Parts: sequence; structure tokens; C-alpha cells
Amino acid sequence: MTQQLIIKKNIHNIIISNNMNEEKNNLRKFIKEEIEKQTINELQMLPIKVRLVVMSHLSDVQEMASTGDTQEIRQRINFVKYLIQKYNDLNTDIMPDDEWEQFLERFSK
Repeated sequence: MTQQLIIKKNIHNIIISNNMNEEKNNLRKFIKEEIEKQTINELQMLPIKVRLVVMSHLSDVQEMASTGDTQEIRQRINFVKYLIQKYNDLNTDIMPDDEWEQFLERFSK
């Protein structure tokens, strides 16, 4: 084999190796993202105590107060009032997304 042919073959092997490494990295990244999505979806399916949902929405309202989005602020505060009125025991476990949807169906126009 000539020196040039050996060099070309080595370059070709390096390129193939780099492509394979890039594909492996892309696959690893894809798998990691999918696991993160699945974990987030599973966490969204877990019940959460009413008091935590209330605190979360009140914290959001505090942050929104600086932006001046009064419509969103009112909606969040009304949701918190809805939860407090609906659940006397704030240690009750609820599905926050389901409660939010019910609230919107009942009170949004």
C-alpha cells in the first residue's frame, strides 16, 4: 500500500469514528431529554398538597406584580381563593392541573 493510500484510509477511519462519536453523543442527548420529559410528566401526575399549590401561586403573583400583568395576577389570586374555599384542610392532596382546568371551566368567560 502506498503512503498516500494509507493516509487516506486513516483519514477516512477518523472521519467515520468522529461521525460515530457524534451520533453516540446525539443519541445520549436524546435519551437524556426523553428521560427528563418522562420524569416531568410523571411528577405532574402526582398529587400535591393544597397548601403547596397555594404558596406556589402566591409566589408567582409576587413575581408577576413587577410586570404589571393584572389579568394573570387576578386569575391566580382567584384560583388560590377557589382552592382555599373548596378545601378546608390545606393538607389535602390534589391534582393541581385538574383543579386548574376545573377552575378555568367554571369561572373563565
